[in-house]
Amino acid sequence: MKPQKLMDIRFYKHHDFDMEKGGWSLLPDNQISERFVLKLYETDFSTPGYDHVYIYLTDKLKHGEIQFDFGGTSVQNLLAGVKFSEILKKPFERDDFYIKLVADSLNFLADRDGLKKSYIQEVKELVSTHKDTLEIWCASKTTKSYEIRLFMLMENQPKLFVEVTDLATKTKSQQKIVELKDTRDVFKLTSKVTVSKGVIRVIPRKSASADWIFSNHLYALQSAGFLGQDGKSIEIRGMI
Repeated sequence: MKPQKLMDIRFYKHHDFDMEKGGWSLLPDNQISERFVLKLYETDFSTPGYDHVYIYLTDKLKHGEIQFDFGGTSVQNLLAGVKFSEILKKPFERDDFYIKLVADSLNFLADRDGLKKSYIQEVKELVSTHKDTLEIWCASKTTKSYEIRLFMLMENQPKLFVEVTDLATKTKSQQKIVELKDTRDVFKLTSKVTVSKGVIRVIPRKSASADWIFSNHLYALQSAGFLGQDGKSIEIRGMI
């Protein structure tokens, strides 16, 4: 099978943790897993073929124990033993619990499938350290005078930023471009960066879904003064 980038990690639990009765429900604490996936996507981390990992929480296993449940071509399902009290903690403590849970689950798969553990540890440390201030790289452009970097800040409401570094003075400046409707929108909005006559132009991907996502952000871009003259791109002025 062709190696795949990991695209999604989800947490499920049963309201009474009884695996035999079915009725698993998706947990809303998905920001940690999404941050993990997006940072792994920046690396060379890949799986033998699956791109989704679903983690089912149960108190029928010892706390911290990970077991393989079942899997298909694109999805691997794991059981994770937890104490119910762990997911009732305050948000900050709960974040640390989920970060460890994701890392332990991926390390379980790494031992089984020969995945690169160094990337898992690297991303775990980044997510643990930065949490809401975690930056996701999107696109970049380097000229003779400037380095331009687009990144998403992973707050509760994700935001797209541009950062410009003056290569002569090493000074940096940042500016928020737009609040995103969804974290995955950023990759449709930032396919390519060009620079011409002091204007930074961000060109979206070419697809029906990218056009739809751009239209959802068009009013916000126009209100902030970043809508390109063609009405189909992002233009940033006054930074170079």
